[in-house]
Amino acid sequence: MAARPVVISEVLYFLVGNFDLFDNETFINNTAEFFSNEDFIDAQKILKLELENVKIEKFEKPTSRGNTRRDKLLVLTQILIFLKEEKLMDKCSIFASVNLSNVPNFENVIKINFEILKNELKNMLYTQHNKLIQTLDVHTQDITSLKNKLVQTIDVHTHDMSALNNKINCLSYNKDKNTSKLNINSVPSAVNSDMNKQAVTSKPAMFWSDEITTPTDDNPLPYSVVVRNKKSARTNNSPVANQVNPNDQSSLKGNPPNQPNKIIGLKKCATDKLCAEKIIVKKSVFAMSNVKKCSRSKVVEYLSDIGINVLSCFPVSKLSTVPPGTTLNNDDIESTMFRVCVNTADATKMQDPDNMPEGVIIREWHFTSKKSEETSSINNG
Repeated sequence: MAARPVVISEVLYFLVGNFDLFDNETFINNTAEFFSNEDFIDAQKILKLELENVKIEKFEKPTSRGNTRRDKLLVLTQILIFLKEEKLMDKCSIFASVNLSNVPNFENVIKINFEILKNELKNMLYTQHNKLIQTLDVHTQDITSLKNKLVQTIDVHTHDMSALNNKINCLSYNKDKNTSKLNINSVPSAVNSDMNKQAVTSKPAMFWSDEITTPTDDNPLPYSVVVRNKKSARTNNSPVANQVNPNDQSSLKGNPPNQPNKIIGLKKCATDKLCAEKIIVKKSVFAMSNVKKCSRSKVVEYLSDIGINVLSCFPVSKLSTVPPGTTLNNDDIESTMFRVCVNTADATKMQDPDNMPEGVIIREWHFTSKKSEETSSINNG
């Protein structure tokens, strides 16, 4: 048997002596870091010559995964594993090393190279960082688009809400306006005869509540009105009455007052040295019509229940219904209209529509300039 030739190659010498460590990732990484790129290229050329000398036809050349030292080392390990499995190592040359300092220490080779691990982790983190930035950029665009859509939607709804608020305000204004008109029409007020004439001429259609007649009476007038000739007003020749009061604006303007001035005392005296014979109470008189036929006691009772001080109440009846020479008691007469006299302090309660039954009409009593010869109501005191 011919002697095997000796070939100088530190890479192949080291690899042949460590077949068991080819699967160790730390071994591969440290070996690739120790030798140079030229060492791996020379080792590949030597193994190609060995394959040609052995004359192996079925060997498939391993495909190179890259151009790094680690990739070239993996190609060398594949060729050596193939030669060992085919039992051709005895036919190959003997690989030797001239200088053992060019061969890595076995203990250092199998140790973990933290520098390599650090670089790999750094590269991995850098790759993940780039992917994360790309993902964030994509989601940032989506978030920006969603934000713009949300802002547009809010603007549209804000415009719709503004239009709705305007409509609500307009409806509230119209409602308040109609309510004020209704209150004005429902609250009775003191109107003199001249204003009534103007209202009749300006408004051709009158409310049925303003008519003199009541729905329950067939007679156009519920009471008789006697018109008498006007008498001349009496003249007051007293010197006090003819004096001009400087505080009276009507006298200063040249318009004589219709009545002499008078005052009513308000001081409450504890002693009886000087006091009034009777307390003067300001009165307000109202006409209550469209009442279901009843006696005056029921009217007084109802008004007293709502806190109105009734001074007097008389039924208003037609003269035709009273036989001549007949004296009737006011408590026994039933009527649909009453003349009610109350304290002036309770006048607002009488004019409040919420205090009166539905449909009952309240008007201020209209006094004529002179008393009628025939009274329209039967008053027994």
